[in-house]
Amino acid sequence: MNRVFHSKVIIFSLLFCLSFQNKSLAQLDNGQNHPKKDSLYQIIFDKDKSVSITTDAIKALNTFRIPMEDTIFQQIDKLILSKNCTPKDRVNLFHYYGIGYYRKGDYQNAERQLEQSYNSFKTYNQLDVDLAFFTNYGLVKNNLGKNNEAIPIYLEGIQIAEKARKNKDLGHLYTKLGDIYVNLKKYNDADNYYRQAVALGKKIKDQKVEAYALRGLGTSALNAGDYNKAVEIFKEAISIFESLQDGFMINDVKSFLAATYDEMGRYDAAEKLYDEAALYFKNSGYKGDLYYIAIDKGKHLIKKGDFKNAIKSCSYAKDNLLEIGDIFWATEAWKCMYEAAKKDRNYKDALTYYEGFIKYHDSLVNDKNIQKITELRKDFEFDKEKEKISIETTQKIEREKIFQKYMGLGLLLLSGLLFFAFRAYKTKQKANASILQKNIELEKYSQANENLIFSLSHDIKEPMLGVQLLLKKLKSEDEHIQKASESMGNQIASINSIVNNLLQLKKSSNTTQEGNVSHEMIVHTIDNIAKELNYKLVEKNIKLHNTVYHTPLLTLPISSQKLYLTLLNLINNAIKHSPYDSTIEIFAKSDGIYIRDFGSGIDPDTMAKIGKDNIDKDDYSGGSGMGLMLVSNLLAGTGVRLYFENLQGGTLAGIKLHS
Repeated sequence: MNRVFHSKVIIFSLLFCLSFQNKSLAQLDNGQNHPKKDSLYQIIFDKDKSVSITTDAIKALNTFRIPMEDTIFQQIDKLILSKNCTPKDRVNLFHYYGIGYYRKGDYQNAERQLEQSYNSFKTYNQLDVDLAFFTNYGLVKNNLGKNNEAIPIYLEGIQIAEKARKNKDLGHLYTKLGDIYVNLKKYNDADNYYRQAVALGKKIKDQKVEAYALRGLGTSALNAGDYNKAVEIFKEAISIFESLQDGFMINDVKSFLAATYDEMGRYDAAEKLYDEAALYFKNSGYKGDLYYIAIDKGKHLIKKGDFKNAIKSCSYAKDNLLEIGDIFWATEAWKCMYEAAKKDRNYKDALTYYEGFIKYHDSLVNDKNIQKITELRKDFEFDKEKEKISIETTQKIEREKIFQKYMGLGLLLLSGLLFFAFRAYKTKQKANASILQKNIELEKYSQANENLIFSLSHDIKEPMLGVQLLLKKLKSEDEHIQKASESMGNQIASINSIVNNLLQLKKSSNTTQEGNVSHEMIVHTIDNIAKELNYKLVEKNIKLHNTVYHTPLLTLPISSQKLYLTLLNLINNAIKHSPYDSTIEIFAKSDGIYIRDFGSGIDPDTMAKIGKDNIDKDDYSGGSGMGLMLVSNLLAGTGVRLYFENLQGGTLAGIKLHS
């Protein structure tokens, strides 16, 4: 079953987008008469009140989810024409005017008024207006079957909400984009936006933003056929809405959970939830939602073999949905009627219903339409990326200065080592010639400042490895020369480690897109590191116990390159400090990824230096002592940090989200 959702989301979206400054008003969601509504009417028709105060009262009136009376429309007309109406008031008044028309089922006028709001905003060009008009403008467009027009509205709204730092509006816009991509069966794109909304809701501690996004994730899983995952997510969303005492959304999500049970063959459980939701919407006066439930009930009856009542239920929904202009859900009703007639072997009626379905469906979902939407999104992302270039360029220049400083230090140390290496090898003619040749090549490449990184990689690192090999082969009866040879070998190994760390740091810092690494990328990165370090694990007979794949919603605000370098250092250190025949555990929590070893732990003095000094220096294995310090610097400015803790019998290290 393709459980789409378009106009159904309008009603509850209007509630969270139009909350009044007075919290007691914003919490009203039962659609019943209330003394506060009478107070709002007094404000709206009070001639002594300013236009701005009257506008806020009209905004608050929308929280009652009731059709707007004609007297309110007339009052809005007067306010817009008033000489005291500011540009900000005009944007908001046209916005609420459009919502009023939507409540009356007049989608065409709703679109026109919201377009006026949009044009007024573009003229006013200030961010202090009610940015929810982007959400509602896109929703009305989508209702009218203009999803290729809704997409750029949502994308522009996201860009503006980011600039204004209005995270609640941003979260709702992410969810609305996800809704459209579910309808287009682009589930990966949909899930990407939903997860961003969930993360944002948690960040700003707004449970409504989080719950609406979870509802979307559940719907995506339902349409993709992952029913167990859908049930789990829907129940989580219901739990949050119950804590918020939001009766409307509790029953809305129940209808989706019922559809999931239908797909799983749990018909009794599905029918119970459908009946509960239908009774709630009927008693609360939400007629539109009764039409959606009627379609779901029709599909449910098809599964039970009651085809005639299925056609009757979906026909009732179709007639009412066409009357209010809800094309998306009318298409679903046509499809339901077709399926029922076909299974009832009433092929004549089935053909009629199928023609109705095709007539509306082809106007909404076709290859050309999907391609257009894809192009719109790519254009938006390109423009957004271009906007960041100036800031990122400045930051990159600052990073380059730091790299040059490190590289200069590396060259200075390297030059000193080459001098002593030359002195050590002067008793061996072939060794002297080899060192001299490599020294000439080093000087040649060090003159090109722009190629400094590549010189280190190909013309300094490799010669040093050659020198190190020659030093190992060098045997001398002179005890002093032999000791000098061994000492220089260790120092050259240390320099190679410095170069490796600097190259990894340069590679990761060159990444312009930080972004979020997905759960799939995290698991893939850990697997690759495990393969690279397998020889060390085998050497010490260490078992790697990885359970990160058990946390499918985990993402981290860090690039894949930085993730790789950080985990490589942490896992390598865990192996280094683990005893023979032991275990290393890699697991995830909601706040990060952790590596647990069962070694001797970290002494307090060293713990205080982690990420600041060269605490991982190793005179025997040739370590540079810069690994964790460079990683710590690499993570500066990201959303994560290094974390270390001594446990009973071992150490816990990890990448932790900033709290």
